[in-house]
Amino acid sequence: MEPAKISAVISIFETENPSHLLVVIAFDKSIGIVKDYRGQGDRIKGAYEKLAKSLTLQMKRFL
Repeated sequence: MEPAKISAVISIFETENPSHLLVVIAFDKSIGIVKDYRGQGDRIKGAYEKLAKSLTLQMKRFL
């Protein structure tokens, strides 16, 4: 069994003006962090965890 992979497009909009798009970040096949291969849910959770960490790093680069 291999780590889960997730692709996502994250869009951030201005609160006061929802039609104003601030940033769009696309992730393609982000490989999950896997600590334990026992459950399918753990693999998926690891992929979302890695996606969140990658999003944080990208946001820090531009802010």
